[in-house]
Amino acid sequence: MSSGRPSDGLTEYILRGTAISHMVVTTTFVCARFLLRSDKKKRVQWDELWLLVGYVLFMAVTGVYLSKMSLLFRLLAVQEGRLEPYPGVAEDAFDAQETFFFTSPGLWLTLWSIKFSLLSFYKRIMVGIRLYLVLWWIVLSYCVAALLLSILLHVTACGPTPASWFIAGGCGSDNVRKSLISFWEGFAADLTTDLMIIMLPIGLVRNLQVQLKRKIQIVGLFALGTFVIVASITRVIQVGATTGTHNTTPSLTWLALWSIIESSVAIIVGCGPGLYRKAKAVYSTNTEPTYDSRGYIKTPERR
Repeated sequence: MSSGRPSDGLTEYILRGTAISHMVVTTTFVCARFLLRSDKKKRVQWDELWLLVGYVLFMAVTGVYLSKMSLLFRLLAVQEGRLEPYPGVAEDAFDAQETFFFTSPGLWLTLWSIKFSLLSFYKRIMVGIRLYLVLWWIVLSYCVAALLLSILLHVTACGPTPASWFIAGGCGSDNVRKSLISFWEGFAADLTTDLMIIMLPIGLVRNLQVQLKRKIQIVGLFALGTFVIVASITRVIQVGATTGTHNTTPSLTWLALWSIIESSVAIIVGCGPGLYRKAKAVYSTNTEPTYDSRGYIKTPERR
């Protein structure tokens, strides 16, 4: 049989191109974020360290997907009957099983690194405000607990211990229910933590003694997290659509695609606060009036 085109329309060419393009775009934003620091003499902050951790994890996980991409599409072709089972298909299936033991936690750790980056940024602007610091600790505690639960459910999806992932055929049809529970719990944890992080500083902004225009800008900055939520929901809808009567587990190729996209969007959003501060600093410098030797404000005619 010919390997043909996957029934779901996602080809290796599309997935590979998407992965590489998102690596390039994400790297551009991260480089801009660190090259355009508003105060380069200031020591690196915790939000910047977490952003860097998230970026390194994203590049590592995406690199793994790129290296295993041909293998995943060969297995998909065999599963759909477009390719006859070949001698090494069992070994490839075991390789894919081991790969996804690491890539799914890699996705969670990438996303949570950006959550911790944003929370670190929030804490700096909440110093001295007791109520919001208490709320901050509550949100942080929930984020940590949600991350640990997501990883625990994933590593035990194939059996009572993570060792089941490293046994050929260890993840069989008997583990489908656990796999789906892990998938949906991860989505719920991701969604709820994003919503909590977005809502945390809203009340603080409302009480700021600044112009309405500035308040809208700040709220818009915090609301960038909605893009991550949209990417997360799209990932679950698209990957969930690949399950059905004959395929009760999410498609690994679609899972790879949307994991890459969501991680990339999250990191770009994580660059937002730093880039906003730099843009605001540049704008303030350009709009400050300049004076001549007599102390008068310079006008275009006098310049």
